[in-house]
Amino acid sequence: MKDVIRKLAELQKGYDKIDEGDKGIKNNKDISILNKIKKEFQELKLRYIEKKNELEKVKNSSADLSNQIEIQKEDLLKLEDKLYKDCGSDLKMISKCEKEILNYKETINNEENEYFSLMEKEDILSKEKDELKAEIVNLKQKFDDYKTEASLRLAESKMKIEEGKQIVESLEKEIPDEVLNIYNSLKRQKNNPIVLVKKNVCLGCKIKLPKMTITKLNEGKEIIYCDNCGRMIYLPEK
Repeated sequence: MKDVIRKLAELQKGYDKIDEGDKGIKNNKDISILNKIKKEFQELKLRYIEKKNELEKVKNSSADLSNQIEIQKEDLLKLEDKLYKDCGSDLKMISKCEKEILNYKETINNEENEYFSLMEKEDILSKEKDELKAEIVNLKQKFDDYKTEASLRLAESKMKIEEGKQIVESLEKEIPDEVLNIYNSLKRQKNNPIVLVKKNVCLGCKIKLPKMTITKLNEGKEIIYCDNCGRMIYLPEK
């Protein structure tokens, strides 16, 4: 009978493996975390695209302004040339040219200040874009790493189920039908129908067993049940 009890205990371990594997598969923690990282990735990618578009606009604006400044400077040179070559002693024409030159210089000065501001903004946006890109790369790596780990956990859970099924299938052929029927009947009522006894305590209900029950356990002549919870009980191998 001790051999049958040992096989029942091993059978329970097989079912425990199956239960542990099922819990691993049904646990949606990995899926939840992956979805969270994916959502964060999409939000980061959107911010990157917005930053990239903003940077392009600033670059285009600074390029347009640079071209405009060059045109203004060319026009200024023409005016200055006109002042020295064409105005002669015509005070009215000289005054007009000087005013136009002054306006051009003021306009160019304002545009150059605006251009330098755009260049500073371009530099800031470029750095922010690069930082976002680095975050995206890191987050993508984090997603891939976690996905690999989750796949390994899933594979491990499936392996546990398969190992548990093999144990159960093998032992069910070796255990007498009448004993197996009792075990299955208890299993429908309790998750662990057979439990270990340690220091005279049933590890199923944590209640101390009577001396008579312990004596019968030591004899090993029959299947013994916990006086409190009704589970099959057994002693650890010496």
